[in-house]
Amino acid sequence: MEIKKRVAISKPRGDPSTVTMLLVFAIMAISGMMYGINSNVVREGNVRLNVVDGYKSVNPGEDVLVEASLTNLGSRGREDIILEFRIDCDGDNFYKKTETLAIETSTGVVRRLQTPQNIPSGSCDVLVVMSSLDGEMSGVASESFVVFGKNENIFARLFSFLRF
Repeated sequence: MEIKKRVAISKPRGDPSTVTMLLVFAIMAISGMMYGINSNVVREGNVRLNVVDGYKSVNPGEDVLVEASLTNLGSRGREDIILEFRIDCDGDNFYKKTETLAIETSTGVVRRLQTPQNIPSGSCDVLVVMSSLDGEMSGVASESFVVFGKNENIFARLFSFLRF
């Protein structure tokens, strides 16, 4: 005995703006799956990181603008820390910059990180590591962004701009 299932496809109900929004959300979800984008910000310790909107998809050689929020929990006053910014793709490091910063309670920094010309297309991660001058790590955070190739499909680029 064979059981057949009927599926009814009907025209979406509602005003055109509702249908349009549903379509946009579906495209955003597919775009995230295609590129393996992790929109969740990973935080550990005293660091938060955000890739600024408008910089979540770039071409090789373009800048990625990031905001890092740093908190010095348990501080005994002003303390020097080491910040390391990195761009990693598929386990390989393509950018690394280290700087020393004085922090008392909390601070925020904005940095422009230039992607190299030889960076591969696909999903990459920006990481920031905060540590004390003696090398003890006190926080790490990362967020993903997309690098497009030179011959990237215009529709893939459009889909990446539509996601939140």
